[in-house]
Amino acid sequence: MSHEANPRLPSLERGALLVTLVALVLGVSLLVPSLSIPRWPWEIPPFNARFIGMIYLAGWVGTCCSFVVGRRSPAIGFTRAAAAFTAVATLASLLHRDAFLPDRPLAVAVWWLAYIGFFISLTVITRRLAALPVIGQPPSAGRRRRYGGYAALTAAYGLAMFLVPTQATAFWPWPVDAFHARVYSGIFLSGSALLIGLRGVHRPADLALAGLLQAVFGLGAVWGTWSVNRTVPRVDWSAGGSLIWLLIFGGVGLTGLVMLILALRQRGHDA
Repeated sequence: MSHEANPRLPSLERGALLVTLVALVLGVSLLVPSLSIPRWPWEIPPFNARFIGMIYLAGWVGTCCSFVVGRRSPAIGFTRAAAAFTAVATLASLLHRDAFLPDRPLAVAVWWLAYIGFFISLTVITRRLAALPVIGQPPSAGRRRRYGGYAALTAAYGLAMFLVPTQATAFWPWPVDAFHARVYSGIFLSGSALLIGLRGVHRPADLALAGLLQAVFGLGAVWGTWSVNRTVPRVDWSAGGSLIWLLIFGGVGLTGLVMLILALRQRGHDA
């Protein structure tokens, strides 16, 4: 297909993605807890820091791909998912605003400005991109059902994490408080939004982005937890809850790799 079937991003959207790309570097710094924890707007234990760092890394990768490709697809999938995540994280922050540290006013101010600002801008960008015409292929009935089922499962667990955070994360390998559980729920709810978009007309780039985000986050979460546990040993990997957690996040990562392969095959077929 020609590039006209997948319009270029207007300058405003590319500029917003560039700003997002730079801003996410602050979040990715959580992969180095010794550097970021003393500067974070709330107290964040090492396991939570590395886990959130992987969320931001996946977001950074998605932003980078969307900016470099510079076209409606795959940018719309990323902005839709990112808008959902920032909405959930902002709501969680409002519910737990007492967790923010008063002795770090600059970090707290940056957090609120960034999340409220990015939620508004990403929502506007998603609406503008949705208005651009695009030529793609609808999924088969079987894939449509699979995407819908996968989206329903991720949304259900995301809602459980937000509504009953303690119970929903009771099996996790490390203790997760209600605030962090609600922030984490955003990754499942945003993933559901991304998958719902694949049930309609889309291009191989949209499927590839969805797979890439899942692979980076899912496999990265497993690696991140393992790496922190090497220095702060507290995870019993033989426990039933830990095995369930590995199955969930390892499954997300491997599913992402499968989606990447399918996207490459679909692209080759379209070519």
